[in-house]
Amino acid sequence: MQILNNMAEHSKNFLIRVLGGTSLAASGLGYILEHYFGTSGCVLCQIERILLAVCGVVALLMASTRSRLVTTGHAALWKAGALVSLYHSLIQFGVLPVPAFCQVAPVMGSSLQEKLSTFLNTPHAPCNKVTMSILGIPLPVYLGLFFAFGAVLIYVLKMRKPQEQSQREERKPQEQSQREE
Repeated sequence: MQILNNMAEHSKNFLIRVLGGTSLAASGLGYILEHYFGTSGCVLCQIERILLAVCGVVALLMASTRSRLVTTGHAALWKAGALVSLYHSLIQFGVLPVPAFCQVAPVMGSSLQEKLSTFLNTPHAPCNKVTMSILGIPLPVYLGLFFAFGAVLIYVLKMRKPQEQSQREERKPQEQSQREE
């Protein structure tokens, strides 16, 4: 029985590491698409990429931990990513207005240096513009689903006690009371 529990624990850790590797690969792909292929993102896209990379690193480093605090924080990161992606999706679908930090400011300045400075300090695309979609669905929707899947996976694999373990913990007080008698 102990061997089966160890195998189950290793497969849980493996799934979380796969989740972390996938999120790091997706984050890296986003940066490659932006910097080498010219598909510019907005401020929320950049925040989502940063959250995706942080979630990936934490998943790879903390997959084998049993600390409830670390696992709760890890799940909270995935939930935060899902909320940012949901917010971004609602802006792109026109449900929410575009916030001030997401609007593209005009490039201003009299010299090339000033124009370049304002250009580099502003987002390249407004948050309500769909810059990339797959099958007609914007990428923040897919990213939100991925973040939600990650949060659920972390919860199911790490935060929920296995049924066998909880049954053993329920039996311990009964066994102790029988020994005392």
